[in-house]
Amino acid sequence: MHGYTLAAFVAVTGLLLTPTLAQTPPSPGQPPSGSAPAAAQSQPTKVEPHGDWVLTCRKADAQAPQNCELVQTITVNGQKAPFAELAIGKPKADMSMQVTVVVPNNVSFPSIVKILMDEKDKSPLDLAWARCMPMGCFANAALKDDVQRKWGALETQGRVTFKAGNGQEIVMPISFKGLKSALEALAKEK
Repeated sequence: MHGYTLAAFVAVTGLLLTPTLAQTPPSPGQPPSGSAPAAAQSQPTKVEPHGDWVLTCRKADAQAPQNCELVQTITVNGQKAPFAELAIGKPKADMSMQVTVVVPNNVSFPSIVKILMDEKDKSPLDLAWARCMPMGCFANAALKDDVQRKWGALETQGRVTFKAGNGQEIVMPISFKGLKSALEALAKEK
């Protein structure tokens, strides 16, 4: 999972953090704007938009099982390159559903990433930092069924927060629009 997400952040390595961000869904029928060039990754076997989410499936090779995930790309106002990505999927068939956030590598440690349903959310989902690489820092958490149901019932804007290297809180808007149908489509994929 997230092989193309890694490549997406090569383009934003030099991007400066700014608290003014916008969520931009990919165009219908197109892979997320942060997708790596075809030579660097397998071609998608399926790209299906669901509101502000895109279901993308890939096969590493003809014998490999298909791997699918939901992706939402977040851009900085006025920039075309992705600033961050939010992905939901199962890294392996026998694993539980996971949510991953990838942001530029200017983050503060120790800290956590939070996904909030809205600005008044008193019980956000906390994601632990997993690793930082030159192209970005990854935070992961299990996405339990009850959280999937809550998020799927929303058609509003939520937010992702994390601390930049200078200690400033960065707030990124995300959209739950289309997530319910995207999760249903993801569950049908093998």
